[in-house]
Amino acid sequence: MSKKSQQQVVVKEAAEKVSPEEYQKFINQLKLETIFLSAVKFEKVADAHLRDLRGAIIDLPKPQGNFINSKDPKKVFATLTYKATIIDEDDKSLLDAEIAYTAEFSYETTQFDKYNFSIFFDLSLLHMMHPYFRRSLDQLISESYMGHFIMPLLKMQIEKEPSEEE
Repeated sequence: MSKKSQQQVVVKEAAEKVSPEEYQKFINQLKLETIFLSAVKFEKVADAHLRDLRGAIIDLPKPQGNFINSKDPKKVFATLTYKATIIDEDDKSLLDAEIAYTAEFSYETTQFDKYNFSIFFDLSLLHMMHPYFRRSLDQLISESYMGHFIMPLLKMQIEKEPSEEE
């Protein structure tokens, strides 16, 4: 089973195991302390900055996430690892980057488990951390003399349940 399929299964399980009320209670007791860059791996083809990049694209798969709970003090660290590849028109990789950001949260009563983390990952964490990743990747590309790429925004879709009036 692929990682994407595994993640979809966990999210589906989480939706069945964690009620909206339980999740809201969980969210309300979390407090964001800080977000910090935790890892950068970067490799660029030596002459990439000399190539015609007009047809190049950026491949950005969905980031991977994990968490570590700490009971004393009551902290949880949620890390997202983003991978990005710039590919030229000939399907050659010009740049590979892996950037990880970690968010530190304090909590009052309930720490992360795989269910509330998978929901938090999809509903909040991706959207919270994406601007940091965009900035870091843009900076790496710029400092590599590769020009600028328009980094995609993250789309957020919230489904509203139909009301009885509709």
